[in-house]
Amino acid sequence: HVRSRRQRQMCIRDRLGTVLAVFGLAAIVRSLLRDGERVGKLAWMPMGLVTTGVVAFAWLLPRLGLPLSLVFLLLVPASASGHFRLGLKPLLLMAILISFCTLLFVEALGVPMPLVGNWVKG
Repeated sequence: HVRSRRQRQMCIRDRLGTVLAVFGLAAIVRSLLRDGERVGKLAWMPMGLVTTGVVAFAWLLPRLGLPLSLVFLLLVPASASGHFRLGLKPLLLMAILISFCTLLFVEALGVPMPLVGNWVKG
């Protein structure tokens, strides 16, 4: 049973990766085939905040665990938007998203990510 479950999980991950790669390739091809405005000046600050959020997530994951690391992954890049306001509704939606991601990746897909990190354990 353990081996068949692991094979199913790997199959799901492979299919998900393939679907995402196809979507990415389709988006690139579509953008090259359409007429439109040229890309203007790059927004370095938002790109830096998105990159910082991803790097912080990867670095904090073993230290804080998945749920707390996801807070950084969501809040740091979101702060790049001029429309972002931290209020009750965004916090509630963030809690729902973190719960969903934790259940999906750790429980359903069996991705080995710590729920509680070293710093939190003490």
